[in-house]
Amino acid sequence: TGVLGLKFQFTLRTMLLRKPKFDLALRFDPGLLLYFPSNRTIVGLTFPVGLELGFPVSPVVRVNGSFDLPFWITFSPSPVVGYIPILFGGGVEYLLQRDLALTARLKMGPTIVTRSTTRNAFFTLYFLFGIAYRF
Repeated sequence: TGVLGLKFQFTLRTMLLRKPKFDLALRFDPGLLLYFPSNRTIVGLTFPVGLELGFPVSPVVRVNGSFDLPFWITFSPSPVVGYIPILFGGGVEYLLQRDLALTARLKMGPTIVTRSTTRNAFFTLYFLFGIAYRF
């Protein structure tokens, strides 16, 4: 089942390797999360890390494949629970300007729960569409 939620994150990305036909980047997206299952609020922090292999298709379009471990923990309701997704996927970026891009990502894989009374893992499907600004 799906759960409505909000995440407030920022992205830190550094290039590990840059070649004319591809590049390899390391990404860290820390932030705050709020989920709203069954008329309650779950509060937590995210600590996602990932590797992204990018391929420039044109001067304004870049496609990528990725491997991510978007780890997060929840505090409310207690006790503290950790979640470790193992996600594979890809995405595309379209540069509107030199420092502004439209971005879309689709990833999927299992999520391992560190403390659970009902289940130890579940399937995760992640989709993001947004605007990215480069500082």
